[in-house]
Amino acid sequence: DGGVIEASVDGGPWYQITPDGGYPYLIRLRANPGPFPQGTPVFSGSHDWAEETIQLIDTVGTVQLRFRFGSDSGGPGEGWFVDDVLILGVEPDPSDASELPVRPAGVMLYQNRPNPFSAAGGATMIRFDLPARQKVRLEVLDVSGRLVRSLADAPYTPGSHVLRWDGSDARGERVGSGVYFYVLTTGKEEIGRQILIVQ
Repeated sequence: DGGVIEASVDGGPWYQITPDGGYPYLIRLRANPGPFPQGTPVFSGSHDWAEETIQLIDTVGTVQLRFRFGSDSGGPGEGWFVDDVLILGVEPDPSDASELPVRPAGVMLYQNRPNPFSAAGGATMIRFDLPARQKVRLEVLDVSGRLVRSLADAPYTPGSHVLRWDGSDARGERVGSGVYFYVLTTGKEEIGRQILIVQ
């Protein structure tokens, strides 16, 4: 008996992926063979919950994951249980970002989405991650460094946060087309990224 993790990229064929540290067991040939070929590395055995990590850093495209358990006909029993699956390193839809139940390792500022965007009735979302509760200042500046709009100046809890900018300045007037910058300041850290506005 054993279980594997498999992936499919862009609807392609399923293939086995290996967790960090590898699988702890290999399928052996027995009188009542299961669905996996002899020598297939698998999770197996009786043990309590275990945390496993897989890396998909070099994978490009839409990825589907599945957890496949295979058993021989040797006897009845429960298979395996999968719980608390967490996917990191992707840029989810900003409307979902605040739902991530993970505490980031450090301060991160992500590229706004969409970028470029139209200030004529459009808006863009700016996401940032905090490892701990701290005061945050998020400002939009023009190319000369002048303040266009302050989006945040308050303490924020640990986790992911998303703020919306509709392309207006502090007076509520739409800004013109061009390059702007947004700067996140937290304590001693200051991170900036570029925004492009088109009409």
